[in-house]
Formats: sequence, structure tokens, C-alpha cells
Amino acid sequence: MGYFSQRKKHERDNFILNFTLGVIGILTLCSFGGGSFGQLCNLLQFHFYLITVIALIYALCGRFFVHAAVALILLIVNFGIISSAANIATNVAHDGKNHLTILYQNNARVVEPLVKDALENGAEIIGINHKRVPLYLPESFGDFQLVHQSKEAEKSFILTNKEPLRAGRIKLAPKRSASFLVFETSGKNLVFVNVDFAKLKKNEEAVVFDNLAEFVLAQDEPVIMIGNFGVPAWSTTFKNFLAKTNLEVKNRIIMTDGKSWFDLFSVPTINLLGYRNLGLKDVDILSAHKGSYPIKFELNF
Repeated sequence: MGYFSQRKKHERDNFILNFTLGVIGILTLCSFGGGSFGQLCNLLQFHFYLITVIALIYALCGRFFVHAAVALILLIVNFGIISSAANIATNVAHDGKNHLTILYQNNARVVEPLVKDALENGAEIIGINHKRVPLYLPESFGDFQLVHQSKEAEKSFILTNKEPLRAGRIKLAPKRSASFLVFETSGKNLVFVNVDFAKLKKNEEAVVFDNLAEFVLAQDEPVIMIGNFGVPAWSTTFKNFLAKTNLEVKNRIIMTDGKSWFDLFSVPTINLLGYRNLGLKDVDILSAHKGSYPIKFELNF
């Protein structure tokens, strides 16, 4: 490559890095602010982190060390924001002797194949957030029974092969509720909560999460919570909820909303929460059923 070609390439790479790091820097600062744009930037924090990782590698490969230093600073800032509540790459493990497997399906289209998956994987609980309100659901699917919650059909429900000790719905807002189940496993009573906060509006967040926190704090048994929380774990509302309840996010960041095995552009809002003595051994995204991908969570406590 000639001198002028190398110079043009250097100028082009310099422009790309200046533009990329400048935009990411501005958007990262905006994520600390209020307003709808600041909230949008906060939702996309993990994407800023990924882009900054790429920019850092690009700068190091091109020997742009000043740009690499700027990228490293932005990387540390975004990592700090995300890791304040979420786990970027690893699950939270715990050396417990008791085991529990849960299947979760967001944007479900069919139910029967999930029961087959549960039998094959030894799952005892299935949390389902249906794509739309099912026209009809039978009381049972083989060994798994539908936890009866109300006379009205719901998009969010629970199937289990355990004998329910208590079950019902938690009223969180006029148009928001969550299903819960109290069951016994390995000699311990546990509370399982399935939430579906898809398309959660900003003016609903505080009320919904405050009411959910009240329910958690009123329980005598340990709580395991799973679902689509509508906002990422590092959002202010979610972090306040975790602080109130002492629950922790147990899973690594899951980049899917259930419609695909992996979606780089999705906001990671699916999480499993539990107390400190609950560990998450593994998260596995299973084969799709009519375009919806179940997630298997293997727990120990």
C-alpha cells in the first residue's frame, strides 16, 4: 500500500473512531439524565458497552492508543452501570445440595410442546407468558396442571407437576398483574412468581415495582421470580426494587425476548431473581416451538 493510500486509511480510521467514541460518550452521559431520551439511552446501555468493546479492539489493532484509552474509559463507565445490578457474562453460582429446574417461555404460541420439554429436562415448574390471551386452556397437560388463578383468561400463567400449597394473582396496577405459586420441593416451601411487564409504560413502573416489592416482603418463604420485567436490571426502578427486597439477578444477560435464539438488538429484560442462597447452575435456550424459544434454568440452593 502506497503512502497516500495509507494516509487515507489512517484518516478514515481516525474519523470512524472519533465519530463512534464521540457518539457513545454523549449517549453515555445522556443515560445519567432524566427525560424520555435519557431513559432510552439507559435501556441501550449494554449495546453501548458492546460497541465500545469493538471500538477498543479496532483502536488497538490500528495502533490508535489515544482512542483506545478513551474507549477503555467509556468501557469502564458502562460496565460499572450494567454490573451494578446485572451479570454480563456469568450466572451467579451457589454450592447447594438441592436442585430445581424451571422452564420459562416468553412470547409463547403453543403450550403442549413446553410440557414435553419439561418432562425431557426434569423441570417441575413452567412459567409462560403467552403472545396473546389463549382462547382456551385445559386444566391439565398430562402430569402438569394449570395453576388456577382467576375466572378470566390471562396471558401469563404457571404449569406445575407439584401440588400447589397456595396460588393466585398479584394485582400490581389496573392492567398489570403477576401469577404466583407456593410449592414444596426438597423439604422446603418456595414462592414462584411469573411476571410479564412487556411494553411497561414509564408512568406504570413505580407503582408496579412498588406493589411487587410489597408482595415479596410479605412472604415468609424464599421467593424465586422470573419473567420479562419490561426494563433492564440496571434501570433505576429495577435497582430500587432489588434494594428493597434484597433479591438478586442470578442469570447472565440473556439477549432474546423469546422470539429468537439470539437477538443483538433486543433489550435484555428477561431475568431470574432470588435471594443470596439461590444459585443458578446453567441457562440454556432450547429448540423453538412455532418461532418461540423456551429457556431452561437449572437452580441449586
